[in-house]
Order: sequence, then C-alpha cells, then structure tokens
Amino acid sequence: MGLGFAGVLRDLAADRPVLIAIDDVQWLDTASGAVLSYALRRLSGVPVGLLLTERQSDDIPPDPLRLGQLADWPFTVITLSPLS
Repeated sequence: MGLGFAGVLRDLAADRPVLIAIDDVQWLDTASGAVLSYALRRLSGVPVGLLLTERQSDDIPPDPLRLGQLADWPFTVITLSPLS
C-alpha cells in the first residue's frame, strides 16, 4: 500500500506541488500512519507537503507528528490557544 501511495503522490507532484492535510491526526489509525510514513520517506525531493492538526487532550499523550518515522522531515509546530 505504501509503495502504491508513494507512486500516486509522485505522479500527482509531477504536475504541481501536493499538500496532504489530515485533521485530528490523533485519531489516525496505525495502518494508515504506516502507509503514510512509508510513502513520505520515499519522496525526498518531491514537492509534497504535510499539514496536520492535533487536538491536545489529557486523554491523548502529545505527539506532534503521530508518525514517529517522519522525524527527519523538517516541521514547525504551531500551538493555538482555545478559541472563544
């Protein structure tokens, strides 16, 4: 699955940059995270970006990526205060 997903992303990125956006990444299941991290690790130099949102909660341990194998990717963590 990861190899196929990487191929699809590579084909899409050949035409224009690709952004993968995942809302509430804390609910990303292990299998989907493994496919995503496998694909992204093989896309060095390919214009693919990743935007993740994560709700902070006492029930869920903090892990900004939830995709530990992507630790080599440059990333910025932006923490927002609760909205009124």
